[in-house]
Order: sequence, then structure tokens, then C-alpha cells
Amino acid sequence: MFVDTTSGELRHGPLVGSPSNVVLVREGEQARIRFVGADGQQDLVFLPEYSAIVGSDKVRTNEAAIAARSVFSCLTATDKEFGLTARGKFLCAEADGRITLSRSICKRWETFHVQPDAFITTWRIKDRQKFFAPLLPLDALCFDIGANHGEHTAAFLSAGARRVVAVEPQAELANFIVEAFPKEIKSGTVIVRAQAVGSERGVAKLFPAQDSGKSMSTLSALFVEIARANGRSWDETAAIEVNVVTLDSLIDEFGVPDYVKIDVEGFDFEVLRGLSRPIALLSFEFNTQPRLIEIAEQCIRHIDRLGQYEFNYQAEAPGQAWLQFEKWVSPGVMRYTLRHDMARAKLFGDIFARLRA
Repeated sequence: MFVDTTSGELRHGPLVGSPSNVVLVREGEQARIRFVGADGQQDLVFLPEYSAIVGSDKVRTNEAAIAARSVFSCLTATDKEFGLTARGKFLCAEADGRITLSRSICKRWETFHVQPDAFITTWRIKDRQKFFAPLLPLDALCFDIGANHGEHTAAFLSAGARRVVAVEPQAELANFIVEAFPKEIKSGTVIVRAQAVGSERGVAKLFPAQDSGKSMSTLSALFVEIARANGRSWDETAAIEVNVVTLDSLIDEFGVPDYVKIDVEGFDFEVLRGLSRPIALLSFEFNTQPRLIEIAEQCIRHIDRLGQYEFNYQAEAPGQAWLQFEKWVSPGVMRYTLRHDMARAKLFGDIFARLRA
């Protein structure tokens, strides 16, 4: 699906040649479809005859459309396909290219397939606040490594963090965070570094992603190789050089954090290699695809060498957004669960490690 920017209408067409300007945003068990333009994300309205951006000429001429913004429920059809339903109807891809909210049952034209690099899984800030509040102490110092657009930075602030150090190597995204938190930047509550984090200080190549949210950009050549093998487009000639610091050097500058969040698309182990002391709470991204699952295993082993840690995880899957173990588990149990339970379910998400009391 894409938005025709001339008319503002949501349409469908061939993958090659169609603009990549629509994302599916998951909010807990629900989802929204949003347009991503120069001014950020915009809502769409969904009607029996058409769907379009809020504020477009087509919507302004139909006052009833203003109330038709939809929060969808996702109904899985196969491993890769799903239906979207709201207000008792299914979203449908019409033969003439329109997208309508008009069908009573889910058949072929009512099922959708999301390209991995067009899919954004996110929570509302209040949900992130609820998630992190019991994990963080009052007045926490947080390192947001791979800050992207600052969603976690906002969540940490909402949970009462006294300071967040947001590190994001993509200059445009680092600037986005600066502009989003002017008062916090001025007071020093938020500090933004347009840098990458790795195993040692220096300069490295960043491979910019092609997805509209720039969430898949990485310093990992392996991640790019696997992503391309999975069908994602990647222009390696667009790689840029970025400055690299380490977690140890950030600690020398800002002090020992209460929490380090790492989300760096296959580069997580390199980030952790630059840490030589225990931190109260850490998290890193895991992916159970072959060759990527080993990165998560390396991360668990490295953290285990830093101190006496226990582990938990949350997955980007329906019903698994919250911590999955009722009791935190040992490194061995976490590795076993990763290799057998989580890999069998083809999950990805975040693994958490906390020092035992």
C-alpha cells in the first residue's frame, strides 16, 4: 500500500515502482495504518468508498470522514498474511487500486502482507512507561543506544528518569530528538550524541536503511548481508563514516547508568564488547534468524562474565510484548529458551539482564 501524494488517497499497487510511504504501527494488540511524509506520520481515514490522509482535499469534502480514523484488530490468516478489521468491516484492496473498509468477511482481497522494512512495531508512550516504571529506580540515568526517533528516550523521561543520554549515529534522527525535547536539552536532562557505539573508539561505516523510518540502519555488514538475502533492498554504496565511542567512554563522561538499552540491528555484541563493568539493567535486541541468533547468545555470555545476572525477554508478537518469565532466569535457561522455544516461534524482540540483588 502507498499514499498517492497528489490526491492524498491510500492505494495499492506493484511493490516495484510504488512509493514506500505507509507504515503499520502496532499498539499493543491493535494497529494503525499511517502515512509517513516530510512532516512525520499522519493518520488516515477509512471509508466504504476510499481511504485517504486526514486533512487531504478528498477528506475535507466529506465531513463524515473526519470521524473515520480507524484502530484495527489484526486477524492472522497465514504465517505472513493477516486481515485488518474495524467497525465490523474488513479492509479490502479493490481491483481498481482503492483501499476500502467495506467487506464483511476476510478472503483473498482482504488479506495483507507486510514487507519487513515497512513494518513498525511500537507502543504508545504510556504503555512504555508502564513497562519500564517497575524496572527503573527513581531519578534513573539511562543510556538510549540506537535512539532512532527517541521513542525510548520519551518513555524513560515519562517514567521519571533524571537524565537520558541518547546516542544515534544518523544525524537527521539525532537532530529530530534535539528538536523534540528543547527544554530537556537546555536543562541537560536529555543529552544527544550523533555517534555510533562499538567495541572501540574510532570511525566505522554505517549502512543507511531504505525503510522510511530509518530503523534498520546498521554498522553490521552481516546484518546487511542477511537482510538482502531476505529480499530487502540495500544500497551499500550509500555507506557513510560515523564516529564510534564505547559504553565505557560514555560512562567515563556521564557516570554509571542505571539502565543501558541497546537496539542497533545486529551490532549489539560489538556494543557490549565496549563495556567492562556491570550495569544494574541492560537490554539488547535478539533475532532468531540463522546467524543472527548467535549474536544474542554472544551477548548473554558477555553479560554473564560481567557479573551475577538474571534474564528475561519480551517479543514483538501478539501477547508477548511484556516480560515473559514470571521469575527471571539464569543465563543458561535464557540461552536454552532462545535456541529452542524462541527460535522455533521465529521471534524477535529484546532480552533484559539485571544484576541479582
